[in-house]
Amino acid sequence: MGITLNLENYKSTFTQTSKPDYGHEFIVNDTIEVYNFDKIKDAILQQVGLNNECRSCDTLVMIDNKNIIIEFKKTTYSKLLQIETNIDPKCLKRKLLDSKNLLYILHESSLLKYEKDVVYVVYEDGERTVQTALKADEVELYPIHISRRLSRLISNDKTKEPIDFGLEKMQGTLYDEVHTYSKLEFMEKFINLHCEDCSPKSSSQA
Repeated sequence: MGITLNLENYKSTFTQTSKPDYGHEFIVNDTIEVYNFDKIKDAILQQVGLNNECRSCDTLVMIDNKNIIIEFKKTTYSKLLQIETNIDPKCLKRKLLDSKNLLYILHESSLLKYEKDVVYVVYEDGERTVQTALKADEVELYPIHISRRLSRLISNDKTKEPIDFGLEKMQGTLYDEVHTYSKLEFMEKFINLHCEDCSPKSSSQA
């Protein structure tokens, strides 16, 4: 049972999957091969007769024994937090929930390589970096929501990574890991570590 899908038909790059629909700028200008998760969603929905009935993250990568989906947001931390708090509450939560349901369908169809599901939300670097703020001793000058993030990042508990936008409850429930990174953090903690290992392997699935 399950859907019929050949993931090889959905190979892409971070350059393409991180490109916003409304412009020509890239959040991550890289040529690593990944899968276009938006197009995979469209194919799944077409097969089950539910066109435009759910949302999805942008990118799927299978690496490090994890199925990793990534949502790129062409906006800064402050603006994204405002959207999630005041303008369109639960927007990210709904997208991550829908994306998990899509991963479940792929799992049931034996199209994913690994058991663990991980999600990243990556936003634009707009604000100054944590390191710059610390050097300038300007943490207290930030708006309270940014100050809170900075204080968590520099806390003594280095094992607990901050999860923003109200997504922390999704870790350990829907997803094995949830990460909310700026573009700079994503480049340092993901791209630079995996740039030689992210190419999709050939799939034998029909």
